[in-house]
Amino acid sequence: MGHKARPVTSGTTAGFVTLDADSLDQHHICCALGDPKHATGVAQKKEWLRERFAEGLVFRMLDVRGKVFIEYAPAETAWRPVVAPGWLVVHCLWVSGRFAGHGYGRQLVEYALDDARNRGKYGLVVAAARRKRPFLSDPRFLARLGFEACDRRGEFVLFANRVADGGAAPQFAPSVQIADAPPRGPFVARHTAQCPFNAHWAEDMAAAVRDQGYDCRVEALTRRRDAQAVASPLGAFGLEQQGRLVTHHLGTRGAVARLLK
Repeated sequence: MGHKARPVTSGTTAGFVTLDADSLDQHHICCALGDPKHATGVAQKKEWLRERFAEGLVFRMLDVRGKVFIEYAPAETAWRPVVAPGWLVVHCLWVSGRFAGHGYGRQLVEYALDDARNRGKYGLVVAAARRKRPFLSDPRFLARLGFEACDRRGEFVLFANRVADGGAAPQFAPSVQIADAPPRGPFVARHTAQCPFNAHWAEDMAAAVRDQGYDCRVEALTRRRDAQAVASPLGAFGLEQQGRLVTHHLGTRGAVARLLK
């Protein structure tokens, strides 16, 4: 696995900023911009970030009002069900709207790869799927940047870009279990404060499951070790049944009804 730098073009004169505990309150965090129903989630996310910075987490964003950012952390302190000692793990990489197509995603990934080199890490790891899925990176984009598949669970794929020799290949944690047949029993919507959408949508999705006649509880994960032992390869949210993943992404009540049918 290797990495080759390529020239990028810029669609704005704004620059990138890397947030820390001192600058966090002077910036938005890209997600859920201006949406009142996500105010609680945004506040929880900022407090969660404030605690994570000391653990080596990086949140780097384009200084614009839009979704252009990368968030990653050392595997040992990442809130993801990934076993990758000595690697950096991406929590989220997002470039959307009018900012897409200007090379910002590449620049963010290149920054993280350079950071891995500077920290003496083996490289960068990110969860995706065989094709583009909600809340997951596009595997075609990752391939263009030199990432290669290193583990698979069902349709989900773990990609890695190595910048140094040594270390075992990253793997999904044993807890990552994909439902291959309709299981029985109650549902649980497990989520962390890492994604600001969860505070609202996890409760909303649980209510939608109950509307369909099923039991469903919401479990907010507040410890890293619990987030590293979930069924969802994404880690931030998962609707589970008997320890197996039903869906990894948040949806509307209509979408939940269709999913259960």
